Formats: sequence, structure tokens, C-alpha cells
Amino acid sequence: MARGVGAHEHGSGILMTKKNALGAAVTAAEGEILERTNHMSKLARRTRAAGARPGTIAADRRVAIIDEPESRDSIHYSDDAPIASYVSPVAAFTEEELETMPLVVVDSTTSRVQVWRGPDGTWYRRGSWLRIQPRPDGEGSQFKILLCKGANLDDLEGMLQVVKRTRAGHREQRWEKRGTDWATWADDRTFTFAFHSRPYADPYTHVDRSPDVVACTEPLCSARWHESWDVHQLDRTEVEMAGAAYEVRVTRSIDAVESPWAVEVHITDFIGTPGQVAALVSDLQWMQEACKRANEPVAADPVPTVADSRTGPENAAPIDWASSPAAGAVA
Repeated sequence: MARGVGAHEHGSGILMTKKNALGAAVTAAEGEILERTNHMSKLARRTRAAGARPGTIAADRRVAIIDEPESRDSIHYSDDAPIASYVSPVAAFTEEELETMPLVVVDSTTSRVQVWRGPDGTWYRRGSWLRIQPRPDGEGSQFKILLCKGANLDDLEGMLQVVKRTRAGHREQRWEKRGTDWATWADDRTFTFAFHSRPYADPYTHVDRSPDVVACTEPLCSARWHESWDVHQLDRTEVEMAGAAYEVRVTRSIDAVESPWAVEVHITDFIGTPGQVAALVSDLQWMQEACKRANEPVAADPVPTVADSRTGPENAAPIDWASSPAAGAVA
């Protein structure tokens, strides 16, 4: 029985640990857009939120709302003809490089969600950034999504779709080519996605039910990001057989930093044969041992950490416990 199967089972590729994926500083080149966002003080956002209709976007004090129409109406999702200065990054990489390029998701430490208007009065929302940039270890490039403070699942999924299309070789002329004059760590294959806003609704009347998302920084968790109701997941197995169905997983809270890992067992129906009972007992013992090892402060044989080796837009990947080295590193 396969171990460590996440909610979605997808791929392997170039390894990128979560530790190396951290660090979400926004460069000076992005400051032009952020300047107006950050100009709205914390007091101003709180005052606006306190007077807004409950449940609307305006009532969320994390969000910066710019009422004055923005003159730069090109930076949003549209089907308009591409701007001449924008490029496609596809030609800079081989097909294999794009297919195996890691995707990392981090929380921005500087930018927050911005809701603004175009010259025609249409509202837009900017909740995430997307780059192709050098990996911290210098071995190739990576897709990097930066989630703004207050970002939700719709903000993230918009960027994931761009990654998917780019990986498939779609030559969308909607990127800006960068270099060392933009950031010291950039190279000649660094790109930023320009159309990082999406059409939105009036924030003073609109209720956005898309769940909040944050990047996952727990090295043992199999997810890249979490929705507001989610939990960290170390390992999971789900079985459906005639007369027997169950799910066993090892989880911990995403809110309580000191919360221990625990084993969750969900059994809907179970009228099993001796073999099926033995399988359930085996899975319980496996999860019990994984949970025990994860909660040990120092382990002689540590639990393998989950490397950010996923290359597609999925949010989980299996941990191959059986083939992991004794030291617990993913190789």
C-alpha cells in the first residue's frame, strides 16, 4: 500500500526544500505599485473597515483600497493585444527545463492585497505576484508565487493557471524581462508576470467567499499552501474496499505553533475480512510510528522532510518513506 499519499498525487522533479524557498521580499522595481498601497496607513484601513458594511471586502482591514482611478490600466488580466515591451519567457528555457522547474509559494513580507480601479471605473484586485527567478542554490530557475497579506484562493489560482500555461509552452507576451539592474540576484532568465491583477467587484458591496490562503512553512507538511480551515499533513492513506472504507492521517494545527502531531482516523463503514482488518491495523501502526517520530525533539532516525519537488500546480505530494535514506533527507 502506498504511503504518504497527499490529497493530490503528482510528480517529482528538481528538489527545492521549503527552507530554501523562504524569503519573500519585493524588489525595488515593484515599489511603484506598492507605494500607493502602503501609503494607506494602518489607521486609515482600520477606520474604513470599521465603517464598512460587515462581510464586504472594505470591512477587511488587511486590504488596501484605492478609490482614485489608476492610470496604468494594462496590468490586469485581459485579452487585449500584448504591449510591445512585454515578452514570453518560454523561448529562454528548454521544454525539459519548463516541465521540471520547481514551483515555490511564499508569503510576501511587504505587500498586501490591493483593490483599485481602472480609468473606466472597473475594479481590479491584486493579491499575488509571480516570477521566474534563479534558485537559491544556483542550479537553474524556479517559478515563485508571492502571496500578499490577505490573499485568498482565487488570487493564488490565477497565478497557478499562468504557471500551468507557461509550463505547457504557451507563448503569452505578458511578462517583463529583468536583469541585475532590477535586483542583484536576478539573471538573464529572470521574468516577472505583468498581468498580476484580475477584474473584481465593488469592494464596498461585494462579499468575497474565497478562503484565505497562506504559504506553508512546516518542513514536514506535504502541502505548499493552506486554506484558512486547513491543517498540516505529514502522511495520509485512504482505503476503499468492499464493506470496508477508512482514512488515516497524521496532522497538526496550522494555528498553534506548539501543537503536537496527532493521528486522525475516519471510518465510515467497516465490515472487513481478516485481511482487511490486518491492513487497517498495519496502517494504524504505521501512522502511530510516523506521529511518534515527528513529535520527538531529536530523533536518531528523523522523519523525512518534504522537499518542494512538485513541478505542477498541485498542493501535495507523496512522501516515499520506504526509499528515504536512513538520515531522513530527501535525495
